[in-house]
Amino acid sequence: MHYNRDPGGPPSPFVDKAVSGFFSKRKSRLGLTHVIERHRKAEKGRVHMPLSHREEFLARLQKSNRIQIPVLIRWKHKLEENELLRVNACNDEEDLSQSFCVKLGSDCRFVIPKIIVEELEVNPKDVLEITLYPTTT
Repeated sequence: MHYNRDPGGPPSPFVDKAVSGFFSKRKSRLGLTHVIERHRKAEKGRVHMPLSHREEFLARLQKSNRIQIPVLIRWKHKLEENELLRVNACNDEEDLSQSFCVKLGSDCRFVIPKIIVEELEVNPKDVLEITLYPTTT
């Protein structure tokens, strides 16, 4: 929306800045960030399970036995922190496989338990085949 603008004339940068400044101040006055924080806190106790079918991908085992889920899979299923997933990790070199449940961290990574890492006989920087399954309640 443009105010005080001549319909046939060039746009006025002063008016555009004033209008955009008004709306940005209004957003901060309304406290939208506060509303978003309240919404996040309200949903903290809920368990969200959006995965409807299995997803497979290759992942490198990171330091502290962490695995990061690829961005496209996170976006496709709208994965968020604290979600429960059933995981199958496969070490193709040794023909070993283990299944377990994990909870996603705030950075959409999960930690493979130390016992399972030892059973799979993998070290950090080794590549694993990861399969995510929907959790059943």
